[in-house]
Amino acid sequence: MIHIHIAYRTEKDQHLCLIPCQSDDSRHPVSLYELHSEDGEQWWGTLPTDIMKGMEQLSFHFAVADINGNIMREEWHTVPHLLPASCLSCDGKKSTVVCCHWQDTPEDAYLYTPLLHVAGRGERREERGVRKVKCIEQEQENAKAHSAILSPHSSPLSPHSNQVCLIVRAPHLNDDEQLCLSGADSMLGAWDTEKALAMQQLDECRWAAMVDAHILCGTEAKLIARSSHGVRWEEGENRWLSMKEQEELIVSTNIRKDLPENKISLLELSDARLPSVRPRIAGTLVPVFSLRSEGSFGVGDFGDLYSMIDLVAQTHQHVLQLLPVNDTTTDGTWHDSYPYSAVSVFALHPMYIDLRQLPKLTLTKKQQQYFSRQQKALNSLVQVDYEQVNAVKHEYLHIAFVQQWDKVCRTKAFRQWFREAEEWLVPYAVWCMHRDTFGTAQFDQWPQQGAWQERQRRQWRTIHHTSPADHYFYYYLQWLLHTQLTAVHEHASASGVLLKGDIGIGVSPHACDVWQHPELFHRDRQAGAPPDYFSRTGQNWGFPTYNWAAMAADNYHWWQQRLRHMAHYFDAFRIDHILGFFRIWSIPASSGDGRLGSFQPSLPLYAPLEGLPVELFVADSECPQAWHPRIDGHQLTAYHALDEHQKNTFNRLYDDYFHHRHNQLWYHEVMKKLPVLLNATRMLPCGEDLGMVHDSVPLVMQQLKVLSLELETMPKGACHGEFAYAAHFPYLSVCMPSTHDVSPLRLWWEEDRDRSQRYYNYMLHRDGAAPDSLTPDIADDILRHYLHSPSMLCIIPIQDWLATISDIHHLSPEMERVNDPANSRHYWRYRMSVTLEELKAHATWTAHLYQLIAESGRDGQENGQIDKR
Repeated sequence: MIHIHIAYRTEKDQHLCLIPCQSDDSRHPVSLYELHSEDGEQWWGTLPTDIMKGMEQLSFHFAVADINGNIMREEWHTVPHLLPASCLSCDGKKSTVVCCHWQDTPEDAYLYTPLLHVAGRGERREERGVRKVKCIEQEQENAKAHSAILSPHSSPLSPHSNQVCLIVRAPHLNDDEQLCLSGADSMLGAWDTEKALAMQQLDECRWAAMVDAHILCGTEAKLIARSSHGVRWEEGENRWLSMKEQEELIVSTNIRKDLPENKISLLELSDARLPSVRPRIAGTLVPVFSLRSEGSFGVGDFGDLYSMIDLVAQTHQHVLQLLPVNDTTTDGTWHDSYPYSAVSVFALHPMYIDLRQLPKLTLTKKQQQYFSRQQKALNSLVQVDYEQVNAVKHEYLHIAFVQQWDKVCRTKAFRQWFREAEEWLVPYAVWCMHRDTFGTAQFDQWPQQGAWQERQRRQWRTIHHTSPADHYFYYYLQWLLHTQLTAVHEHASASGVLLKGDIGIGVSPHACDVWQHPELFHRDRQAGAPPDYFSRTGQNWGFPTYNWAAMAADNYHWWQQRLRHMAHYFDAFRIDHILGFFRIWSIPASSGDGRLGSFQPSLPLYAPLEGLPVELFVADSECPQAWHPRIDGHQLTAYHALDEHQKNTFNRLYDDYFHHRHNQLWYHEVMKKLPVLLNATRMLPCGEDLGMVHDSVPLVMQQLKVLSLELETMPKGACHGEFAYAAHFPYLSVCMPSTHDVSPLRLWWEEDRDRSQRYYNYMLHRDGAAPDSLTPDIADDILRHYLHSPSMLCIIPIQDWLATISDIHHLSPEMERVNDPANSRHYWRYRMSVTLEELKAHATWTAHLYQLIAESGRDGQENGQIDKR
């Protein structure tokens, strides 16, 4: 038997469960092994040995469940607990004792993301070559050690009856460092670091070693990192190594009173407390559609990302942030330009295919002239002509499909990708075909096609080489997009640049995802935001709200699949409107006004409403006797007609409802789902937490180590005043002078002259009147605020970088706007005013950017920055 022990204090009517890790593509209900406790703090349980039949290791994590078995909270399991097969008895006559620690998200969770791995390649070429050889050698040694400890017959890492396997996570080590255990016992070197017990590396962050069981009766020890450069000791007090109490507890339970002396043990140590590196790096934000190059087709494409990545690397930046690149095509008009209204959270937008990378096509002279004219005309436009660009590229891509499909679909690479993508790809291609056939994306209007029929999948997935079907065209497009973006990601990694993607909070109401999985969405409600900085009347995005209860039924498979798919292309991701995972501003489908919404989930008020008129409230969508205070209640005539006592009563209800009433509810709501999603990949999570932020938001983001978003012009909390100070930003944050949702610096400076004047005097400490337009030297000063901040990531929009130079042709400030959140019909069409070729060749500007970055210490060249040394 396998005996598990862990210490964790639960609340009343809650218990701990052990959950074996499933394969990435599994959507079956998770297996729960309930643990037991007599005091609600010390938990134990047994697993059958055959749970690991045919497996080299068992990965698992723990979760808190209620009395009905519903998961209330999961521990951090990006790196799960590990039980090697070597710790099991070969003859089945020995018991295995495993002592674990609950894993909250560690302070250094970013060390488990691609942050250091990718950015660490930004060293000089000759150093990078040496490092690469070391990495290969290290990986080979790791593989040997991993194989040794996983094999039941291995030596020396197979524990015998009088030995214990120790496992510890230590992601803080440099490539040339060895983790060792030093302690009072002679087996640990008696505090002599030269004689300390050397541990073997299992993977990129785990180490293991065998010790005699007598040590675990109680001895002091510490972990050290040893190299030719010296020794680094872990911080804090000495460790006390002992399994005595845990074994006595297991023996005392009703589960097994006869734990034999002849047993195998595994002790999981708490994480190594070696000093963590705290990288601070800079990057650029630019929408793909905004890129301009000499050879693009009127819109930025995946081919243009190569030059953009080179530009980022050239100026010693390490992050390139993009807006969503998912397909948004519903009717082909400019309304589809909104990148956050995806018709598929998996499919990429065909607009981003780089036509230059396609094989040479057989075109008539007339066709060649036509496409050449279109390319030149569209590429000369100041802004994107979304409709014409997509129409012409669609023509070209259809010709390519006719000439290339038969060859492409027979390749081994395509067939393998098709198998991996089939779950979402087949319904998406059929959805696109029906959209084109019936002339609308509103699937409710499709005759006999109002919902995806899973039983028909085999019919649609079968590829007949002799008779190409209409939906094959969309297989072809997605294959091109996948191969091009995958190559871009590889180029970015080789250049020391992380790609940061964007997870939109919603999907189009007519999206393929809604058609395929209608049970996951509430189509009678619309997601939006209450009135805020962006819009006085609130925002109605038109997205259906999520049915989180249905999503929980299969452990949020749709979300996990979505994030794992995104991880093929990105190293970090922005969680759009992270507040929506706590609660969403839900608006009736029949209403276009964001002010008529209410928070869901929520704790509504019930009639009678303390004698107040119902005009000040919004009726609950599910309970006729329940009400929610109107978010704009103070602006209504009904409020102004109240006497002072009634106004005070409404003010009390209003303040409690919007600022206090839901903190516990929303905390537990987000902790049920967000940890599951964050554990799905190793991507670095960054949250967009602007808006009506309640008290539980910063608490959860700190616990889960999600980077917050910080702007000086949008302080969080009344205590900050009109502006926040960049010097006070938290380390686990992304700081930006502007975003795609707010005006870029040049436009912001001119929009509210009184406010920019106050910023000029009080934040930049400049006397006198501020200039009417933002000058390059003022732009430099503003960017220095952000670059010198403590924030881990400093991301500068391309428009704000361009504001630092005067001899580059600029658009009018208004034309640099990407989005106007107050306008639900905004046309997303911003294009850079200069080409990437011109920017890369502008030695003065690129040198100036590098100087700004180097001055701030964000160039990755200092020790303790990008290199883990």
